[in-house]
Amino acid sequence: MERRRSHGWFLTLMVMIVTVLFVSPALAQKQEKITLKIVYEQPITDRGHSLFKVWQEKVNAINPQRLNIQYLGAYEVIPTFEQVAALRKGSVDMVVAAPTFYSGLLPDAMAVQCMGAAVPVVETRKRGMVALMDEIHRKKLGVTVLGALWSGDHHVILVKKALPKADLSGLKIRAIPVQQPAVRTMGGTVTVIPPEEAYTALQSGLLDGVASPSALVPDYRYDEIAKFIYYPLIPMSSWVPLLMRADHWDGLPPDVKKLILDNVLEMEPQVDSFFQKMEQGIIDNLVKKGLKKTGAATEAEDKEATKKVVRAQWKAFVEDRADPAFLPRLNAIGKPALGID
Repeated sequence: MERRRSHGWFLTLMVMIVTVLFVSPALAQKQEKITLKIVYEQPITDRGHSLFKVWQEKVNAINPQRLNIQYLGAYEVIPTFEQVAALRKGSVDMVVAAPTFYSGLLPDAMAVQCMGAAVPVVETRKRGMVALMDEIHRKKLGVTVLGALWSGDHHVILVKKALPKADLSGLKIRAIPVQQPAVRTMGGTVTVIPPEEAYTALQSGLLDGVASPSALVPDYRYDEIAKFIYYPLIPMSSWVPLLMRADHWDGLPPDVKKLILDNVLEMEPQVDSFFQKMEQGIIDNLVKKGLKKTGAATEAEDKEATKKVVRAQWKAFVEDRADPAFLPRLNAIGKPALGID
């Protein structure tokens, strides 16, 4: 009997030791608060980041004792074109940046931005482009693509004189690289000057027009000088992904991954309608201020000019620059979605 009691105490003691050594640390780890530092290409208060701001606030509010996504800032913290490189080094945990800002590191990434010009965010995921982007980003940058909460808005060209058709021939248009194939395809001459000089260049006559993401037009005040909205609008999407270093993401506890990703996926269906409404509101306000529409005179002319621009953008940013190893798969997904033969 005494031996049985001793044996029982021994088993109890062993269970207690195992609990202390193995179970307790696991429980402690499960309850550990995780803070992820994030930077944005532009300030979180920017119009384009409206849904990312909602997403971040929502995630942080669900379980603040478990996860906090800490906003460090934007280009004032890390220059926009250096943010993905900083992510790869581990200087930050997450980055919100459009492919155009890191295409020097990964030209293939522009495929999803070109595709986003005509395909909703949800459809882009369904067609497999987001999965392919994740595969390419992981292989070449060691980064994972979690989703996108900015897309759908076009780029607007504002000009100083009326035009009889969709033709920019003879006009000097300020355009950044992502807009340049469109401007050239429609006959314009690309002029490259810093954004802070564009306003005075319009005033002085150095520029005849300027291209800008529609969401940013109110901030630049170009409408004070340029009196016409040129059509077609440039069909270049601001498809902006949420990026994280792949090994860091893969190592996160499942419950933290779920907090982050579930809320991205829940919000993605809202993205295109949200920014279409914003874009239309901006254009309506420009018209109220007295700006008039110019360029394409009919819907058919607008549609045909847009098709030419979409083809030119895909060729310039994807077919001429993407890794030949991935190009067939990029073409197989992107070209049918964009209606490119």
